[in-house]
Amino acid sequence: MAVDNTRKMLESFHPDMIEIMPGVMPKIIKSLRGSTSIPLIAGGLISDRESVVAALDAGAMGVSSTSHQVWRL
Repeated sequence: MAVDNTRKMLESFHPDMIEIMPGVMPKIIKSLRGSTSIPLIAGGLISDRESVVAALDAGAMGVSSTSHQVWRL
């Protein structure tokens, strides 16, 4: 339901970027990537290399994280 609401909001608003939270949902990121050309940022609960790679592979342009280990990847 949340993904459908996001798609509906994108029809009304035209943001420069979208932050998907939590960012550890590659299936959702991939689904949204398929329905919009707006850059996606994965944020929230990203704390290791595996999560970063999964988000980027799913179509996120970047990730945001408070984990210093992730910053150094």
